[in-house]
Amino acid sequence: RIASLLLISPWGVVEPPLPPSKEEIEELKENLQIAKERGESPPKPVRTSCMGSVSLQLWEWNFTPQTAVRLMGPWARETAHGAVKRRFECRMSEDEQKLVGDYLLNIALLDASGELSLHAFSRVIKGETAMDFFAREPLEGILLDIKIPTMLVYGDQDWIYK
Repeated sequence: RIASLLLISPWGVVEPPLPPSKEEIEELKENLQIAKERGESPPKPVRTSCMGSVSLQLWEWNFTPQTAVRLMGPWARETAHGAVKRRFECRMSEDEQKLVGDYLLNIALLDASGELSLHAFSRVIKGETAMDFFAREPLEGILLDIKIPTMLVYGDQDWIYK
């Protein structure tokens, strides 16, 4: 029997934001008109860049970063090592960077497995500032219904906020 539940840095807890109601859209239009009459510049709408649109389409096709590495052929090693160097240059020695790059490359070159579950469990929603990932079935409702004391722990520099 489970006495309590501790979730460290969990993803997929919150529900995605609801689309704006007709009233909210009308209010926004009115506010934009008032701002325009005052000579204020209206906020710029979120636009998906060409790369963002391509990424979103690839996501829908279940194309993962590991798939990209597999398709790179002889350039995969250089790409993996370059990515590790850019990300960890200040924190790792060159030998450590090479080991991590080789490790990530060898994992990416294996047949697809767990990486495909990300698409099955999550969805992309175009937010106010960017495209955001949300769980297809968020835990929020489930966690509210269970009768077990539950604690969610996030760090002040947690990966989920990056």
